[in-house]
Amino acid sequence: LTPDASTGRRLLIPLLLCAPGYLWAQTPISTVLNVKQLDPAYRQSYRGNQAINLSGLTEVNGQIFGLGDKPADKCLYLLEEQQRHWQIAKCIELAVDGRADLEGVYSAGNELFLVNEAGQDVYRFELHNEQARALPLQIRFPWSAATALWRNAGLEGVAYDARQRLLYLAKERDPSAIYVYSLDERGRGSYVREFSIEPAADAHPHQSISDLYFADGFLYALERRGYSIA
Repeated sequence: LTPDASTGRRLLIPLLLCAPGYLWAQTPISTVLNVKQLDPAYRQSYRGNQAINLSGLTEVNGQIFGLGDKPADKCLYLLEEQQRHWQIAKCIELAVDGRADLEGVYSAGNELFLVNEAGQDVYRFELHNEQARALPLQIRFPWSAATALWRNAGLEGVAYDARQRLLYLAKERDPSAIYVYSLDERGRGSYVREFSIEPAADAHPHQSISDLYFADGFLYALERRGYSIA
């Protein structure tokens, strides 16, 4: 994270590992301050469970929160930078029913939207007094979306336009798609439309969307196989 001098905003720059020199063809818009790993203890085991496999990251009021996608991992982790590594300062238990495969998370103020790929479910959490309250959203996918067959090619990213009350959900692959829903105050989602990303001429023929982000009226999608941002 580094501040943008022109706007004062904080920018989150994704790091992609690919062929040497690929990312430096263009002048970088920011400077990487440091790269630090999650403490080795969490990469082996945590609270008697499997190693944490970080799958989502968001910022709330200057604090960094992360998710893991292991089946038994139902925590929202508060991450703090200490010495040489990122440490887990707190684990907030999430009321997610059944098996978990937590992937995308997006913050809109104190509200966090989260997708669980295991059940293709969408949750909304409100952070109050360091507690999380689960609000499963009532999302019905169009009849053409056979969610039971999505398995590990399902919901991977989420973003929210608070002004228009529009929720964006990314299906990862086979095929990839972005679903748009209008939310009411009770958390009921009305299907608006779906669309796909037009691949570049030299892009991978089979897309894989790994994350979404909404800012200043634009929706951004991170496309993994083509090393691109749409």
